[in-house]
Amino acid sequence: IQKGTETLAEEASSRHRVAFGVRFGVEAGEVVVGDPFGGATMATGDPLNLAARLEQQAKPGEIVVGPAVHALTRGAVSYEAVGELQLAGKKDAIRAWRVLKTSDQVGGARGVEGLSAPLTGRDEEVALLKEAARRTRAERKTVLFSVLGAPGVGKSRLIREFAAGLQSEGTRVLRGRCLPYGDAITYWAMAEMTWAAAGIGSEMTSDQALDQLRSVAPDAAVAERLAFAIGLRKESPVGGEGLDREIAWAFRRLVETVAAEAPVLAIFEDIHWAEPRLLDLIEYVASWVRGAPLMIVCLTRPELLDHRPGWGGGRIESTRIQLDPLSRNESAQLVSALLTVEELPPSLRDRIVERSEGNPLFVEEVLRMLIDESVIVRRDGRWVATPAAGDVRVPETVEALIRARLDTLPHSIEPLWWRWVRIPRWSTATWRTL
Repeated sequence: IQKGTETLAEEASSRHRVAFGVRFGVEAGEVVVGDPFGGATMATGDPLNLAARLEQQAKPGEIVVGPAVHALTRGAVSYEAVGELQLAGKKDAIRAWRVLKTSDQVGGARGVEGLSAPLTGRDEEVALLKEAARRTRAERKTVLFSVLGAPGVGKSRLIREFAAGLQSEGTRVLRGRCLPYGDAITYWAMAEMTWAAAGIGSEMTSDQALDQLRSVAPDAAVAERLAFAIGLRKESPVGGEGLDREIAWAFRRLVETVAAEAPVLAIFEDIHWAEPRLLDLIEYVASWVRGAPLMIVCLTRPELLDHRPGWGGGRIESTRIQLDPLSRNESAQLVSALLTVEELPPSLRDRIVERSEGNPLFVEEVLRMLIDESVIVRRDGRWVATPAAGDVRVPETVEALIRARLDTLPHSIEPLWWRWVRIPRWSTATWRTL
């Protein structure tokens, strides 16, 4: 929206001598909404009020966010602290941040800011990945490697560590993420990889991006097909039902061109959200790239196999692993590695491990909450538990994981879920039926 209005502002200034700018205030949280099935779209709640107040503090062209949005996005967005603001209708001062820039990749690196821990409990999976990469380089072949696991179990962290190691050895890493909703997202993950492979920056105009793509593509036919697929061209380069095959062919040619110079690691994230046409493209590339060191890694939730049970089969050299939750001991190791607090009450440590249920994201978010709320503080270079450490509540961000699991429900169940939100009192029999 911001970039689009900048273009309109330039046009309005040059044609009509009218100057305008758009400012934004953003906050997250729970709101009360009308019944979408009845056509009601009204929403009320404190996050809406706070967002409006933040918008009033922003200058034209600025995006100002509140504490909840900052906490949820600081891994993917660079911020500048605005400070504490006294806002109308708020008793206490509210901390706010100004957006500087966003990551070129959808979804930022996860983790607890200021803390780090070695990859825990994944030695076997790392060994399998490294062996697949070795075969790719030594035999100049294509390997498809799929990592299945529940939300937050550590798929992205595993591959991030693995990719960093390969990148340091000269491998070209391309990343793309499938989106759960939106317009024109069929080839979004492929588009992200194409932008990276061609060196297309987010600051480039469409014409500049097209010129850059043409300079990297092996020929004009490849460039024209990819330009249409990633939104740089509106006119289809081919007619009929063969367009998807042509796009897959063009992407294969681009990958082969890049892999001729250095081994390539192509990471497709969240392919459980991918449309069949993108899944077809991935399998096509994995099957037909020849004589090039290409490793394709796909991260997905297990439900991919519900509608694609034969994923990675056929002629493809494919490996598929299931990433299980950490054991209780491994979860405890992760907590200890992140927070070396000798005085950490055993009851608190046990509570964190128990609530995480082996899910690394749960561990990170509980620890993030403890730090944000000063239950655990940094003193003299050490982490120290305060007296408030005796009582731990489940952090709000755990809701994000619950919702991530709920969005795997079949569409026929969604109206029931909506009714459960609206009518919180259910009988035991009704809940069992659901």
